[in-house]
Amino acid sequence: MSVTLFTTGCPRCKILEDKLTAKNILFSVISGERAIESIQERGYMSAPLLSVDGEDMDFGKAIRWVNER
Repeated sequence: MSVTLFTTGCPRCKILEDKLTAKNILFSVISGERAIESIQERGYMSAPLLSVDGEDMDFGKAIRWVNER
């Protein structure tokens, strides 16, 4: 499974990152300007964005996905 977190370092980004870590889900991080560009290119307007095997998830959907693990 390929999991990538696009983060700007905002409070919601930190919450999602902490939840991924607590569930021992391995993930890569893309941050800063590169993350912002990637988020916008995917049609989203807010951070964080989680991509799991090519499926993009906004914060709410990502939290639900993590909680189901």
